Amino acid sequence: MKQIALIALVITLLISLFSSQTGSELSSNTVAIALMILLLVLFSELGEFNFWGISGKKKDPDIKKLNKAKVISADTADRPSTYKLNKAQTEDVPDNNENISENILALSFEIERQLRVLLRGLSHGKIEGDLSPTTVLNELRDQKLLTAQAVTAIKTIREVKNLLVHGRGNELTEKTLAESYELARNIYEQLKNWLNKVS
Repeated sequence: MKQIALIALVITLLISLFSSQTGSELSSNTVAIALMILLLVLFSELGEFNFWGISGKKKDPDIKKLNKAKVISADTADRPSTYKLNKAQTEDVPDNNENISENILALSFEIERQLRVLLRGLSHGKIEGDLSPTTVLNELRDQKLLTAQAVTAIKTIREVKNLLVHGRGNELTEKTLAESYELARNIYEQLKNWLNKVS
């Protein structure tokens, strides 16, 4: 929306500047309205604002205060059973979003968590130092837990995830997104089933 507003504004200003050559004439009121619309669209990005005689400052949420809040209420009377919790953990899936890109991201982050769990489970003693995705994948490959195809598949999902995270999802076709989702789902399910089997 912001990009569309910016493009519209640039077009309006260009027409205004070259009105004599194009034969189109825009009044100063029209240009002023275009600027007002742009400012309104970009308002959410402004920490402080001062236009049209209106000024102010956005109030940031008190995240530090929220960070001290307890998550589970002490007043809850209904406590889930261990059996139901374990069952829910195995049945719940991360890809419950309506958007396929969000599902790919959710599965991708969960796969990374599963890989870290696998590495910690295979290691003797506490793991120290770097646990970056690259390090985890290389370690699991070197320990021959993952197949060569799995390593390639995980790297492919990471490439897709990086494009989505950095706002370059438009470079991916619908076919690539659909295939990436199926691939991520397959990796996630296989890792989950293996972890459940050995735990």
